[in-house]
Amino acid sequence: MLESSVGASVAVAFTWALTPPVGVTLLLFAAAAFVAATRTVAGTVYGFQVSGDLGREVGSVRAATNQIGYLVGSLLGGLGLAVGGFSALALMFGGLFLASTLPYVCVSRTCRTRLALEPTL
Repeated sequence: MLESSVGASVAVAFTWALTPPVGVTLLLFAAAAFVAATRTVAGTVYGFQVSGDLGREVGSVRAATNQIGYLVGSLLGGLGLAVGGFSALALMFGGLFLASTLPYVCVSRTCRTRLALEPTL
C-alpha cells in the first residue's frame, strides 16, 4: 500500500505540474484515483480487523477523519493554487498523498497492530 501511494503522489504531482496531453492526464489521474480508492478500502478493512469489539467506534472515527481529510485537502490545495499556481498545487497534492501513508508506517520492530493481524497457531 505504501509503494502504491508514493506512485499515486508522483502521478498527481505530474498531472498538475507538467500538464501533459489530455490522454496522459486522464491516465495519470485514473491511476491516482484507483490507488486512492484501493487505499481507502484497505485502510477501512485493516481498521476493522484490528478494532476487535470497537467496530462502531472505529467506523465513527474513520468517517470523521475522512471528512476532515477532504476539508484539509481542499483548503491546502486551494491555498497552494492561490499562492503558487499549478506547480504549488502539484507539490501540495503530492505531499498530501505522501502524508496520508504515515498512519500505516510502523517504525518499531514489532507493531501491535501488525501482530493482531497475524494468524495464531
